[in-house]
Order: sequence, then C-alpha cells, then structure tokens
Amino acid sequence: MNKHTMPRVVYFHWNRDEAEVNSARLGGLGFDVEVGPQPSPAMLSELTARPPDAIVIDLSRLPSHGRELARAIRERKTTRSIPLVFLGGEPEKVERVRAILPDAAFCGWEDAAAIISSVIL
Repeated sequence: MNKHTMPRVVYFHWNRDEAEVNSARLGGLGFDVEVGPQPSPAMLSELTARPPDAIVIDLSRLPSHGRELARAIRERKTTRSIPLVFLGGEPEKVERVRAILPDAAFCGWEDAAAIISSVIL
C-alpha cells in the first residue's frame, strides 16, 4: 500500500442495502471500500488478482455465511495472507467464529477504524 493512498478493503455483508450504507460508513473512517461480490470461486480468484489490504466481513447478518467465506479465504494459499476483520455480530456467534479463525481480528463499529488499521500496518 502506498502511504499516500487510502487502504483498500473489501467489505462483505449479506444485505445489499445495508452493505451500501455500511461501506459508506467505513469509507468515512478513511478506507477505500469495495462491497464484495457474491462469494464464488471467481470472487476468490478476483481477490487473488487484486488483493485488498484487508477483508472486512460483517457478522450482523448470517454469521455462518461470514464464517464459511472466511474459511474459504483461509484455505486458499493465494488469499490466506489477506488480513481478515470481523465486524459486529452477536457475542455467542462471534465466539464460534473466533474459535475457528483465531488469527482474525474482531471489532465493533466503535473500534473499527483502529482495528482495521492495525491489521493493515
């Protein structure tokens, strides 16, 4: 990442309207945000071709989908090193994800800027 450009993050959320609102919110925190496409093998190839500085997965809706997406990202050698940040979610469901992906970062909106920035640096 060039220090004069905003860090690029790909944001995944399972509700398109909320994804647009929340991606703008992340943009306001100083990130260049792209809303992630529907998860697919092609999407994983796209992440390989243009790796973002971080992947942010929202756990507020369908946390099991977020967990499986993150697992697929971690299973591929070409995407394994992209930092993962999980945003929001119910505490018990977040803990299930944390048990499977302990290397990921977890945050709420109140500390999103600091946590996302910390995994990028």
